[in-house]
Amino acid sequence: MDEIDLPMQSINDMPTSRKEALALNHSLANLMEPKSTEEATNHLVQILDANYKKADLQAVVKDNCTHLSANKQKKLLELLTEFEPLFDGTLGAWNTMPVSFQLKEGAHHTMAGRSQFRRSIKRPF
Repeated sequence: MDEIDLPMQSINDMPTSRKEALALNHSLANLMEPKSTEEATNHLVQILDANYKKADLQAVVKDNCTHLSANKQKKLLELLTEFEPLFDGTLGAWNTMPVSFQLKEGAHHTMAGRSQFRRSIKRPF
């Protein structure tokens, strides 16, 4: 089955009624998909299409952690180096024990978008 080639029919060769039906179907499909599903799909496509490469941990700390003292930068680099296999540029399953958190009484969980998370990690420790 992998060796079968099926040429696509040009939309210009289709009868007008078929073109209209395809256009309507496409429009309805887009209307029925929730915005959250569309955003999640786009996010996954960006992740999968990204060009992953091994991180230069020294450059990452030097370029992104100027707000830290030299001593804290050194400690951060030591920590990142300890877990260097996580930054090798590959995707895959992360085999580890499940993690759970207990919230303090009266606290509630919240979901933050990527931009909110990025802002929070740029704040000094």
